[in-house]
Amino acid sequence: MTASKNAAIVDCVSANPTADQDYRVQARGRPERDPVETARRILRRKHFGNRMRELRNGASLTLAQAANLAGVTSPRKLSQYETTCYPPGEVIVGLAPHYGVSEKDLAGLVLAHSDPDLFKALTGNAGYEPSRADIAAFINANADGSA
Repeated sequence: MTASKNAAIVDCVSANPTADQDYRVQARGRPERDPVETARRILRRKHFGNRMRELRNGASLTLAQAANLAGVTSPRKLSQYETTCYPPGEVIVGLAPHYGVSEKDLAGLVLAHSDPDLFKALTGNAGYEPSRADIAAFINANADGSA
C-alpha cells in the first residue's frame, strides 16, 4: 500500500473514531451477527431436524431406506435435512407419503421453522420459535463463539 493510500485510511479513521462500534466489524471473516437471532435460527433448524427424524423413525425407516424411497441421492444428504438445512420441494413431495403426512403438512413444517413470519402471514398460525429460556441457554453454552 502506498503512503498516500495509507494516509487516506488514517484520515478516514481519525474522522470516524467510533466507526468500529457503530458498524461492529470483526477483524477477519464475516461481520458479527446478533447472537439472539443466530440462536433463534439454529434452534429452529435443530427443532425441525428433530421433527423430521421423529417422522422417519415413526415410519420405521432408516436414513438409507427413506433416501431411496424419496429419490434422494444419498442417506448423507437426507441426514443433512435432519441436521443442517431444509429440504427442497421435490424432497418434501418424495418423503411425505412415506412419513405418513400430507405434502402440505410437511411443507408447512418446513416453512414454520425456516420462516415463521411468512408461515404466520400465509396461515394465520404462529410458526415455530424457540423459547427465551432456550435461546439464553444456547447463547450461554456457546459464549466462546463456537456457535
